[in-house]
Amino acid sequence: MRIDLERALSDIATTAQSAAAPVPVDRLVSRMHRRRAVRGAATGTVAVGAVAAVAVGATQLVRGTTPRSTASRWMRPSAPTHSSR
Repeated sequence: MRIDLERALSDIATTAQSAAAPVPVDRLVSRMHRRRAVRGAATGTVAVGAVAAVAVGATQLVRGTTPRSTASRWMRPSAPTHSSR
């Protein structure tokens, strides 16, 4: 006797499908839509921030008003040392 595995599995799947209750997917779908919306909003926010940073940096370079180091303001040049030879 030879068992037809494909036909047996198909019969099992058909029987299980007809006996199964419908699965409520409304909550899962709404959660998926919310997550997709949040991901899109976060991506948009990061993109706007990056564009703003580039724009501010470009205007600083064009104007020539880059921030100076505070250490250079307070450091005094040392007195020249003369060798006595």
